[in-house]
Amino acid sequence: MDSRLKLEITAECWQLLLGYVRHLDDGNGEGVAALFAEDGVWDRAGKTIRGRDQIRATVLNRPKNLVMRNIVTNLVVDPTDENHASGRAYYFYYRDETSGLGPNDLPRHVAGPAFVGDYMTNFVRTPEGWRIAHHKANRIFEHEKHQ
Repeated sequence: MDSRLKLEITAECWQLLLGYVRHLDDGNGEGVAALFAEDGVWDRAGKTIRGRDQIRATVLNRPKNLVMRNIVTNLVVDPTDENHASGRAYYFYYRDETSGLGPNDLPRHVAGPAFVGDYMTNFVRTPEGWRIAHHKANRIFEHEKHQ
């Protein structure tokens, strides 16, 4: 595989991961689900979520007063061929769901990230373009109040 194709795949996968966290932070279940392959898998907090319908429902069923932000960095993408790639990135996850506050009651006060870890993501080229085939967050650090 030539270096130009590797760069194109890396850029597309990076955009998918950034789109995933943006839609997730916004509570946009449709947006998150659309970034996964039809049969995509999201391993989330010990639960395996399969397919776009389950992914969409998972995002839409989160607490209404939850405000969250995912910061993603240090992504390395390894294209295995023209249609498959794997990636690893660091994530920092901030959250607050203070009772009685709505999603627009800002700013929220947090002591630091709830979790810090590695996003392990497999990407696949589909007829719709590149999509997430499998995504998992491995927690490396956890804030004391979330243990």
